[in-house]
Amino acid sequence: MKQQIPNLLTLTNLFCGCLAIVFMLNGHLFAMFLAVVIGEVADLLDGFAARALKVETPMGESLDSHADMVSFGVVPGMGMYLMLLWSDVPEWMAYGGFIVTLFCCLRLSQFETEESRAYFHGLATPSTTAFIIGLLLTAHYNSLGLREYILQPVFLFAVIAVFSYLMLSNIPTFNMKFKNFSWRDNKIRYIFTIVCTTMCFVIEWAALPIGMIFYIILSVFFTEKHYAEEKA
Repeated sequence: MKQQIPNLLTLTNLFCGCLAIVFMLNGHLFAMFLAVVIGEVADLLDGFAARALKVETPMGESLDSHADMVSFGVVPGMGMYLMLLWSDVPEWMAYGGFIVTLFCCLRLSQFETEESRAYFHGLATPSTTAFIIGLLLTAHYNSLGLREYILQPVFLFAVIAVFSYLMLSNIPTFNMKFKNFSWRDNKIRYIFTIVCTTMCFVIEWAALPIGMIFYIILSVFFTEKHYAEEKA
């Protein structure tokens, strides 16, 4: 039975991704946010559970990638599509939001072949999802009065281009999955979590996209050294 616990967590992630899409299409954006959060937590825990229970398998890794394609591939593409519709571009242009989904698929395929699990090349799909869903919620609730700036077609297509590039880039970024709970092994993860949690109380929904920018900055300035040491 213990072999199935990580798989159940992975399937929870997949189920939450499906729910997030339904909630988004029906305009229930807070429920969509909760589904994404639960899915991300399940995604963080499945690998931890597999290592703790010593039941890591190729099937589990493959299942994780397939679940991520929905939760962190289709969901952000749908989010970009919805924001482009809000920006009043023609519907055929709004379909461009799903370019993110295509690059998420490429990213997930690339990740399956990576050697590193603590640090990896490019921006992970959950981080891209957090940024895009954060933009969607910031625009919907008009946090900090940013709605009119976010819903500019030029800005939205720039987001698509930049994040599609980042997902396939060689920029080393740190994995948010904890292998243990020690400060020494997870210092950068704890710093990121504390800063982002604090921002949530100060700038509300805007903390999500700004937090992802902070994540990229942390990765650029602190992860590259550790990644080079790991590859040595």
